Amino acid sequence: MVSEDVVDETLEVVQRSFSDDPGLPEALRALTHLLEGAEVVPRSVYRDALPEWRGRIRDPKDVPIVAAAIQVKADVLVSGDKDVLEMAEWPGLRVVRTRELLRELEPAD
Repeated sequence: MVSEDVVDETLEVVQRSFSDDPGLPEALRALTHLLEGAEVVPRSVYRDALPEWRGRIRDPKDVPIVAAAIQVKADVLVSGDKDVLEMAEWPGLRVVRTRELLRELEPAD
């Protein structure tokens, strides 16, 4: 599950970061295909929660991501963002790094 804001930001960052890469068009097609398979949480679901989170999170770009996770009662919010990771102890929201979640999902020997 991803929020509409995550989709927009991901596409923007990839385009900006790899603008000179000749493989960008194919990478964007693959990323878009991947995101089409995800459940996208529309802004309308978490828009009303945004004011509650402004001021609690240092980076305003992170507010919609956290608000969406809280509103849909996500099991976990996966992020590498320092500001979001600082919320790891926030009641009702478990925040982990990607590698931590992958470690947890590895089959036991």
